[in-house]
Order: sequence, then structure tokens, then C-alpha cells
Amino acid sequence: MLFVTGRVAALEFSINSRFLAVAGDKHVAVFHNVSGYRSTIAELEQKKKSATTAAMRERLQAQINEAKLVQVLHFSQCYGIPTVKHYILAAS
Repeated sequence: MLFVTGRVAALEFSINSRFLAVAGDKHVAVFHNVSGYRSTIAELEQKKKSATTAAMRERLQAQINEAKLVQVLHFSQCYGIPTVKHYILAAS
């Protein structure tokens, strides 16, 4: 995993809070903001409850599934579980 070394020149969240960019002296690193994904999942689940059409519920569910997948992939990278990504992609 690449981390910025030395002085941190800037930190910036993406508009949807899913990513965090960290700029150092020579590098820029972009990280998944897992807590941002958690709040996104919660918001999407609330919207799904009030969705009025089946198509809207399906679209929201697809977005929920994508955000959950990112969380699992992030977890597998942090804890050195290389097979999780392959297992999830094979199962879908």
C-alpha cells in the first residue's frame, strides 16, 4: 500500500465523500473512504425504502451492492486476504 511520506501538502475529499486524496511533496495517493461508503449505503437504503417504482428500487440496490463490494475489497486489502476479490467477482 502506498502512503505519502514526508510533508502532507493537502487533503481533499471527493464530492461524494467516497475518496480521500492526499498530496505530499512528490506523490498523490487516493484512498477509499470506508466511512463515506458506510454513510452512502445508509442513505441509499433509506431512499430504497421510499422508492415508488421497481426500477428505482433495483437501481438503488445495485448502488448499495457496489458500495458494499468496495468495503469488502478494502477490508481484504488491509488484512492481506488476496482471494476475497476473486471469490466475490466469481460469485457475481
